[in-house]
Amino acid sequence: MTEELAAQFDRMRRYVSALGELIKSAQAQAPGSAEGSDHSSAVRVKLGADGLPESFHVAADWDEWLIPDDLASSVLEACGAATTNRLESWTENLEDTDFLATVRDLDGGPDTFPPTARNREVPPTPTDAAVPEVTPRALDLVAEDAIKAFENVERSTNSGPPRETTGTGVAAGRKVAITLSKFALTSCSIEPGWAARQTATGLMNALGDALERAKSDLAGNTTSASTMDSGIDGLFAEAIALLKNPRR
Repeated sequence: MTEELAAQFDRMRRYVSALGELIKSAQAQAPGSAEGSDHSSAVRVKLGADGLPESFHVAADWDEWLIPDDLASSVLEACGAATTNRLESWTENLEDTDFLATVRDLDGGPDTFPPTARNREVPPTPTDAAVPEVTPRALDLVAEDAIKAFENVERSTNSGPPRETTGTGVAAGRKVAITLSKFALTSCSIEPGWAARQTATGLMNALGDALERAKSDLAGNTTSASTMDSGIDGLFAEAIALLKNPRR
């Protein structure tokens, strides 16, 4: 490995590490909770620290303010208002730190970091602590699997943007359905005829059940996506091990 390539690896390693620290600092400033309501104030949503709904509140006299057909859209509206409040609070928290200054410092990419004396010693590896120590297979086997992985990525790219990981939960005999992404509630449906016969407690129970099932489904789907990513992570670890010992 040439000295120039070693220097490039070192800059990339430090840049990735700095980005990781930046993300951690931003996450540390995220509000622990946030609330929002729809235009009628008949529906209120509380978000947790992860930005996902934690609970729903429906006013006892909700049917005096909303027609059943508008109930689902009011849930979405309340979630949107809570998300806006959360982001505003998060932004205020970040403004009290050096977050924005750090973002500007990193705007130049890996070249932001000048070469160090380390470049002349051992070829650096990106975020050593994040790359597990493995015993790599033969170079030709690793190369073959890497080519297949890149081909799969290329096919996915050509077929359009990756599908967002979501989770869906239903309740009350499928009269209520909720879909979550990893960051927000993305859809809600409530059968109007069924809703018209429900008390506020009945609606909140159904929404809560659907929410719990959607979170469980999301967690399962996220695990599946992580399992797919781990194959590429394993190849990366083998490649790093081969770079450390090219005579293998």
